[in-house]
Amino acid sequence: MKIRKAVFLIFVFSLFFSCEFFLGQDADTSPENVLHTLWKSFDNKHAYIDIKMDINPNFNNWEEAYLHYKNQLTAGNMDLFNACGNMLNELADPHVALFNSSGDSISLDRSYISYLRSGNFDERGYFINSIKSQLMGRGIVIGNNDMIYGSLISAPHIGYLHIANFNDVFSRVEKIDDAIEYFKKNSSKVIIDVRYNYGGAGPIVDFIASRFTAVHANYSMASAKNGPGRNDFSNPLVSMIKPSSNAYTKPVVLLTNKVTISAAEWFTLALRTQPHVTHVGSNTRGALSIITLHQMINGWYYSISSYKVTDMQGKCYEGFGIRPHVKIENIEDANSAWLVNPANQLLEVVDWLTQGE
Repeated sequence: MKIRKAVFLIFVFSLFFSCEFFLGQDADTSPENVLHTLWKSFDNKHAYIDIKMDINPNFNNWEEAYLHYKNQLTAGNMDLFNACGNMLNELADPHVALFNSSGDSISLDRSYISYLRSGNFDERGYFINSIKSQLMGRGIVIGNNDMIYGSLISAPHIGYLHIANFNDVFSRVEKIDDAIEYFKKNSSKVIIDVRYNYGGAGPIVDFIASRFTAVHANYSMASAKNGPGRNDFSNPLVSMIKPSSNAYTKPVVLLTNKVTISAAEWFTLALRTQPHVTHVGSNTRGALSIITLHQMINGWYYSISSYKVTDMQGKCYEGFGIRPHVKIENIEDANSAWLVNPANQLLEVVDWLTQGE
């Protein structure tokens, strides 16, 4: 877990999300009651509370976790902010965070997103440089390495596209059409690499996915938690993709790993509906929920996974990730105890893809 300064925009964003207000003269804002109401809110609103606690190594259930941190708070071993944050951290949910009125935040340790293992080692730079070394002319870059595409040196007939995020910047995202035109002219197959993709916006997912869509398909269902019962959910909202006019429909390989997160997992579900797409690599992160923001009785805020997201068969991947059709994994590179050698794994995918050619 880490503590950081949260930007003021989080309070602006709260205007667009579901909020709960208990503020008032009669509100009991004692530390013990703040912790209890936070625990109760998650007990009622978190879409996956039982799933998260089933795989928790420390506690058997959510109530047991609460009692532990209540005792830590009462004994003076933790202040309120850290007691709340550590309790939430037991959910191991990348979508959960806590923000206090001073602008500090506590969230799940996201070192797998930050690409920064230490002060002198840039994981993100290591990944990008490793990938560029495999592309003719080191590839074509969109934005700040937000997308990289080109042809592989080892197999020039295979196109490659890395998508770093699905952030909502259409002026940049629209350049995906340049990549599509390039692939149509130069590639008989394409590898789409969404390893180390931390997510983004749903409309961007659908916009890019449509460029690799051959047939109209529904791909996910999202149901809001709307009551205190474990099975209290709204009717599902269905997401779908349909082909763009310039869609690339030759064979596509989608490459994922444990740092394929959130919206990148929606992208994975979307492309898995397509007959010309094969999903390879390793399991995704397993964090697919839509986030909502809520206010606590003492004026702090928290984010929460408040939607249950499944594929169209009703299968839930939360906490476990989406398993690829073909597992292609390798051991950790000697130069990085955290990041497997991305170039080696990519070359293994190429070897698998070119078998029999």
